[in-house]
Amino acid sequence: MLERVEFYKCPDGSINVKPFAGAMFAFDMSCRNIVEEMMVLIRDFYPGAFKALSELYSKSERNRDYFEFRIVHRFIRCNFGEFDALSFDIGADGGFNVEDVRCPLRGSSSCLSSSPDFPQ
Repeated sequence: MLERVEFYKCPDGSINVKPFAGAMFAFDMSCRNIVEEMMVLIRDFYPGAFKALSELYSKSERNRDYFEFRIVHRFIRCNFGEFDALSFDIGADGGFNVEDVRCPLRGSSSCLSSSPDFPQ
């Protein structure tokens, strides 16, 4: 189970992961354990976001690993993109601590977070 993890986006759009008891690493296609766990959590707790992201990346659906990676990558960027030293993005109980992420898409029609089922 994912717990006590901090995500943050870099200026180039990549995402870094900082586990509580481990070294920082880049979130990429090789992080299947994170992708698989996050897919379940997004699907179960944020079905509107899951649906919107699935539709957004539907052209990648034939390549299942890439499709799932893109969904999780976007979800993290939209909800956990800032480095927060006060609380983990995924807490000790596995729950999400959604952040108010600065984003040029926020408030625009391209922003998925305007969906009522997307984390706020």
